Order: sequence, then C-alpha cells, then structure tokens
Amino acid sequence: MARVTHSIFLFATVIGALAWTGHGLAQEVGESVVVREATDDLYAAGGQVEVLAPVNGDAVLAGGTVSVAGEVRDDLIAAGGNVNFSGSVGDDARLAGGSVNVTGTVAGHAVMSGGEVRIGAGSSVGEFAWLAGGQVIMAGSIGGDLKAMAGSVELRGQVNGDAELAGEEIQIADGAVVNGDLIWRSNSEPEISEGAVIKGDVRQGEPLPEFRSEPGFLARLFMMLSLIVAAGVLYTLMRPACEACVAVFQAQPWVALLTGLTVFAVTPVVIVLLFVTGIGWLLALVLMAAYGLALLLGGLAGVVVVARRGLARVSPDPAPSLGKTWLAIAAVAFVLSLLYLIPPIGMLAATLVLFLGLGTMAREAYARVRA
Repeated sequence: MARVTHSIFLFATVIGALAWTGHGLAQEVGESVVVREATDDLYAAGGQVEVLAPVNGDAVLAGGTVSVAGEVRDDLIAAGGNVNFSGSVGDDARLAGGSVNVTGTVAGHAVMSGGEVRIGAGSSVGEFAWLAGGQVIMAGSIGGDLKAMAGSVELRGQVNGDAELAGEEIQIADGAVVNGDLIWRSNSEPEISEGAVIKGDVRQGEPLPEFRSEPGFLARLFMMLSLIVAAGVLYTLMRPACEACVAVFQAQPWVALLTGLTVFAVTPVVIVLLFVTGIGWLLALVLMAAYGLALLLGGLAGVVVVARRGLARVSPDPAPSLGKTWLAIAAVAFVLSLLYLIPPIGMLAATLVLFLGLGTMAREAYARVRA
C-alpha cells in the first residue's frame, strides 16, 4: 500500500516540482525574478516575480508577489499571494491569489479568484469574466457577461452583457451600467443606486444556501483526533519518505513553501487546459484524482514535517521513536485546532502547513525520479 500511495503522490507532485527546474516548465526561478527583456513563452516562479517586458507568447507565473506590467501576446496565467496586473493580454487571463488587482486590459475572457479581487477603473475585459473571492469590486469594463460570487460584490463599471452576481452583500453603485439583465443571488436585497443603469430585467436567482454555524466542541475533537490518526498512520507506513520530506524542509524551507504554492496553483490550471483542448481529457481525469489525493497527503505530510521539526528542537535524539513522533503530531493537531478558534489565523496556518507538505513531497518525489 505504501508503494502505491507513494507512486500516486509522486505522479501528482512531480508536475509542480518540474516548475522549479531548468528542465521543466520554469525558465526563470529565484527568490526575486525580474523580466526586463522581451521573451517568447515565459514560465517563472519565485518569491517575487515582476514582468516589465513584452512576452511574445504565453506567460505562466507563480510566486509570493506577482506583478505584470508588460504586454503578454497570448494567455496569462498567474498565481500568488498578491497578483498585480497593469499590462495587456492579447488572449485570456487566469489570475488567482490572496489579492488580485487589475488595472490593465484583457482582449479575451478573464477568470479571477482571490481573497480580494479588484478590477480598476479604466481596465477592460473583451469577452466574459468570472470573478470569485471574499470581496469583488468591478469598476472596469466587461465586453460580455459577468459572473461574480463573493461575500461582498460591488459593481461600479460597465457590463455589456448580463451580470449575474451572488453574495451576502451586493451593491450596484452610481455610474454602473449593465446593458443586459441583472440576476442576483443573495439572502438580502441588493443595493441599487439611483445613478445605476440597468437596461435589461432585474430578477432574483436561486437563493444562497444558509451557512451552518461553526462546528461545536465534539466536531472539533473528532476532526483533531482524525488528523492525529491519519498523520500518524502516514508516518508509520511511509517513515523513510516522511523523513526525506523533513530533510527537504530543513535544507530549503522557503523553496519548499514556494514549491507547494506552485503545485497548488498550477496543477488545476493544467487540468483545465487539458479539458479545454479536448485532447487530454483522460489524462485530466487521472490528474484530477491524483491532485485530490496529493492535497490530502500534502496536508498530512505538512503536519508530520512540523511535528518532526518541533520534536528536533526539544529532543536531541536524531531518530525519535514512533511514540514520541505520534505525541508531536498530536501536539501540532491540538495547536491547529486552537488556531481555528480565530478563523483568519487558523486558515493561514492550515494553508502554510498544506503548502509545506506539498512542497516537500514534490521536491522529494522529483529527487527520487532523478536518482
């Protein structure tokens, strides 16, 4: 079972690991990557990625902060903690990040998601736009239909097709123009300013589902125990692989985190592209299943790595017993459960653990492939 599981997560994570090597997708890798000269297809990853020069093809970017100020002739795919786009894209744009800020132009369609998504005044999308996030503000121009889903949605700009908005709070500001229908989905009426222009019908879509309250004590206890058992079993069955992941993190912690971010962000894009092209749908299905398993194993591996590194700080034993490791895993699970009492901090901690696990798995898996 251990060999089968390791083979599956190796297959899923090696794609992300390739993005960090000269023989894979990435042409530019480093803590800080600045592109100042024109290039053809560009693949770059780093702590900070900045594109100032034209790209005469596609651009695939991942990093802590990604900024694009130049022209991308074909598609732009970017993922990061902060994504800032002020250039131009000749085809489609797909952006994802903690915050996504757009002040440029996209000739084709745009798909954007993030904690906060802002399309500024003067920016434009030639075709349809799909936006999702905690907060979405659209002050630019959309050539086709707009679909937006967020906790808070504010429309300030122009939509030349239909606008379908879903959120707890929906606001149509003065100066907003919808040349088609406005379809809203919310548990409260949208705020439509008198200065807004809606040329089509205004109608309500299906109501949003009611969100359940925070899990109670027993539910939290069950989740914590499940995490302890799952991570402990993973370490017991795959101890050498887990120790290799610990060594990867000890040697290059920041690279491991950035690799995890790359795997997390780029793999879904690869899956979508395989489906869209129509020639790789079978591979896309296999990769989708492998990606789901990699996310599960990545979270567990992250818990194991944090537990082992924490244990190394309090115990001089280079090869602690299984019992000590299980206790360390239980301590990490308990701390994560406490952090979840403060949702933003808990989500951030869980995300970092996931990226850490994915990154160490990817780099360890790629090392095995090259060996």
